[in-house]
Amino acid sequence: MKKLAALLIVSFFMLGCATKGVNVYIPVTKADGKSYVEVYDKRENSSIIGYIYSRGEAVADITISSDISDIVKNELVKRGVKRKAKIYIEKFFITYDKSKITGENLKGEFLAKVVAIKRGVTVTKIVKIDEAKWINPIKNSEELSEFTKKLLYEGVRLIINAIDEYSK
Repeated sequence: MKKLAALLIVSFFMLGCATKGVNVYIPVTKADGKSYVEVYDKRENSSIIGYIYSRGEAVADITISSDISDIVKNELVKRGVKRKAKIYIEKFFITYDKSKITGENLKGEFLAKVVAIKRGVTVTKIVKIDEAKWINPIKNSEELSEFTKKLLYEGVRLIINAIDEYSK
């Protein structure tokens, strides 16, 4: 009985001290309207968007609640994009180093390829964002979520700009 109690205490301590992952919640509501844009998530793992590091070691995953291709497509429909294009999300990755107390401890990358046809010619444009900043050590995922949303929506804005260039 004592061994069982000791095992439970050690297990409880280990589980309580383990760093838990952060899930970024971005709701996807079906946007009204028709879109001719196709969005493909070409990343290797579509649910993990990053890692939390401590002293150079990954200690937790950063995940996202919805499929990035669905988020991007719905945003494009909401913003009224009617042109035909294919978007390939090549990279969307966030790293947070909670052991850094000065300097940039939160970094994000967004990379998408926009392919459209202009006057019978296939045109490809690369949209890339590298962003970094310092945030207070997170007690919850609020600042991390805001950074992730800002990076994703800025990527959508640049995709729209790339699509608009094709129509000129």
